[in-house]
Amino acid sequence: MATMRFLARAKRDVDAVWKVISIPDTIAKWFPGVASSVTEGNIRRVRGGTDDDAGGVDDIIVTNDDDMRRFQYRV
Repeated sequence: MATMRFLARAKRDVDAVWKVISIPDTIAKWFPGVASSVTEGNIRRVRGGTDDDAGGVDDIIVTNDDDMRRFQYRV
């Protein structure tokens, strides 16, 4: 199984950043190429480019830990 990690540094307060990225449906606000997402339970349906049904991916949210500030999912 392949693993991909993404790291970005932002000159922002860590609590303010975590408040945004820890909410699964906000990915379109901060991740380039994502048009929208909808989360039901631990499944997040992500759409890229356009908001239609083509070109989407369903993620399974594995970890969303406020103490460690870790958001982990698998495709």
